[in-house]
Formats: sequence, structure tokens, C-alpha cells
Amino acid sequence: TRPVNSNGEPETLPLPEGLDPKCEKCGAPLTVKRNRQGSLFIACTNYPECKHTRPYPSGVRCPKKDCGGELVERSSQRGIFYGCSNYPKCRFTLRSRPVNRPCTNCGHPFLIEAPAAPDKTTLKCPNKKCDFVEGDQE
Repeated sequence: TRPVNSNGEPETLPLPEGLDPKCEKCGAPLTVKRNRQGSLFIACTNYPECKHTRPYPSGVRCPKKDCGGELVERSSQRGIFYGCSNYPKCRFTLRSRPVNRPCTNCGHPFLIEAPAAPDKTTLKCPNKKCDFVEGDQE
């Protein structure tokens, strides 16, 4: 089974910007896929001969000092979450999708998406001491 768009055609998602579109192991093109839980990952189109995969990047750097990793999309039995690409060395995780925009109030390096109502989201600062909220609010 594959996800389909509103026209009933198979879902095709673009590769993230700055990513080499060729597989590191066999040289075939890479593509974006979804796993059973719905999270995105990058895979080689030469499957099953080449089983190379990598997590889908969010474009947000890990906020832990001296980590240098990037937050990537992952999934568990509880659903989709975002964790550091340097796991298990760094165990930073988020439940909400990070957005690569700094907070205008406190300067936190990124914001997170928070559901506001059906089909609406807001951007919030993940810093518990900051009350910055932007977007559709009810």
C-alpha cells in the first residue's frame, strides 16, 4: 500500500534541499517514503538489491550544547517524534514538529508546531519560560 494525494495518485514527496540525490552505496536515485506509522524517511530506489535508508531531516540543529546533530523524524509505537541524529550519544527528543525559525521573544533557536483546532496549527516557543505563540488561535 502507498499513500495517495487528493487526486488518487501515489504520493510523491521532494527530497530535502541540500541532500545528494544519489544513494551513497549503489548510486541509484533516492526517494522519500513513509513507514507504517506515517513518519518520513529517505530510501534507495534500487530496493531490494540496495536497502540503504536514512532518517528524514527537519532542518533544525539539536539545541544541546556541543552536540552538532540535527533533529530528524522518527517513529515509535506512540507515533511520530523528532530526535537527534547523534542518538544514542545525544538523547534529545521532541513530540512536536520543529520549525527552523528563532523565537522573537527569547531567541530560542527554533519553534514547534502545536495543534490549535482541526486543520489549524500554531507556532510556539519550546522554552517553558517564554509565552510566545504565533498563528491561528481560538
